[in-house]
Amino acid sequence: MYFQKDYILRMIEMLGKLFEDLVDKMERSDALYEIDQIAHKACGLPVSVLLRINPEDIRDSLSDLQRYFAAELLMIEIAIQQRAMMEDELFPRRSQILEILAALKEPDYLIPACDHARRIFRECEDPLPAELLITMADLFERGGQYDQAEDMLYVAKDQSEDVKPLILSFYQRLSQMDDRALFAGGLPRNEVEEGMRSL
Repeated sequence: MYFQKDYILRMIEMLGKLFEDLVDKMERSDALYEIDQIAHKACGLPVSVLLRINPEDIRDSLSDLQRYFAAELLMIEIAIQQRAMMEDELFPRRSQILEILAALKEPDYLIPACDHARRIFRECEDPLPAELLITMADLFERGGQYDQAEDMLYVAKDQSEDVKPLILSFYQRLSQMDDRALFAGGLPRNEVEEGMRSL
């Protein structure tokens, strides 16, 4: 277990060079094989399984460190596959990564997970389901990015009015928070109060 943790942490530190080697320097088939081997060693599952596995099973079987690294590897896999796949074919992969990121709880991974989630959301050309948007809102709220959480909830609300009570609960939780925390999270108190009034 300690060996595996040390291996994952070392690989995370090397992600920049890993990305360059796999995406820019290696042949596609060799890069996919290499990333499969790394995933199997770090997470006990090859990339092909990570892409298909139910998000609940990932939460049950992998630690937060492994889940974060799995998401990083899947983002590299997308970059490799972009050479041969269309964006609509990559959409399920992006959704799976968002599911994995949204399940993270450890504070050490919340900020980078939020950054990844925000970027992947912008890359998605098709609309995400409301359920996934709600889980992303929860991730952004845990990561202290309240403006992003609000955005996800309102995008979900465009799909279903059933989301409105969740938005109200979100504003009520924020209304109990310190002004500095709200400001740092991009959603000052006056905007929280305005949002509550609008509902």
